[in-house]
Amino acid sequence: MLVTLGSERFPFSRAVRVVARSLPPDAEVVWQLGHTQAPSDLPGTVHQWLPFDDMRSAAENADVVITHCGVGSTLMALRAGKCPVVFPRRSKFSEHVDDHQEELAGALAASGLAIVAGSNPKNVRDLITRAAAQNAVPFSPG
Repeated sequence: MLVTLGSERFPFSRAVRVVARSLPPDAEVVWQLGHTQAPSDLPGTVHQWLPFDDMRSAAENADVVITHCGVGSTLMALRAGKCPVVFPRRSKFSEHVDDHQEELAGALAASGLAIVAGSNPKNVRDLITRAAAQNAVPFSPG
């Protein structure tokens, strides 16, 4: 699994907490946290930053890609043939300056290009399972 929070200058601790609590016990996870501090007990391989080629390779090899709903990260997942689980940043939590990521998440979900996560760990766990099943067959975003 790849979890990427992009390069936004805003921390996204809410996503890290929810995703970490939602992981299946046997999950192998690569994290790219950007400006978010990693909790000391975060499972998996943790990177503040990953070179683009490494991130693209991680996305291609992942069963599931979870990403903030940034355009670049979402396109990277789609180009890797994945239907990503997107976790939009919200301005009310100081995760971004506005709620454009929620708007993009809605459009992607309506088009069948992404699965939108919320803040409930049980729901996110279910979405991870759904994305893994969906990504087990070839996914064509076009």
